Amino acid sequence: PRTLYWVGGTGNWDDPIHWSLSSGGVSGACAPNASDIVIVDQNSGLSGGALTMNVSNASASVVNFQNAGTNVTVSGDNLSVFNSIYLTQGMSWNLQNLYLNPTNAGGFIQTDGTALNYIVVDGTGTIVQNDPTYATQLDLRAGSFDVNGFDLSASSIHSAPGTNFLSGPVTLTVSNFYIEGTISN
Repeated sequence: PRTLYWVGGTGNWDDPIHWSLSSGGVSGACAPNASDIVIVDQNSGLSGGALTMNVSNASASVVNFQNAGTNVTVSGDNLSVFNSIYLTQGMSWNLQNLYLNPTNAGGFIQTDGTALNYIVVDGTGTIVQNDPTYATQLDLRAGSFDVNGFDLSASSIHSAPGTNFLSGPVTLTVSNFYIEGTISN
């Protein structure tokens, strides 16, 4: 796996001119794949800019926007994350589908107040929530989702057979809650 850094401001996910092997470094690395760590930081030039997922198979092991700056917009159709995702305050998350595909080692989701659209958890491990999460929909297809003591707000939450939704003492704000898997606290 490689650690790839976004550089050069606004652009498309699959454009090598926006990927570097070092923070603020020379561009030209290839776009990330499912085993790569992606970092969007203060040297990315993305503060006030936009990153577009312009391919249907955008993926990474870890995606980290924690030091990306302010007013970052992420848009497009799909992003698959196979371990963890960390967002930052003040982001505009216009991505339609966030697929969290944790391996047996599991992973984390930290939104830092950024509202998400459709979250799909479909893996063998557990996704652990690191802060309050707001989404249009959470669809637990395989694996486990642990809210870890943080509130969860979604219009719809669905848990398929064989999945595990770990709630604990939290507030769930939801219009449609359909559990076919196991729920425990």
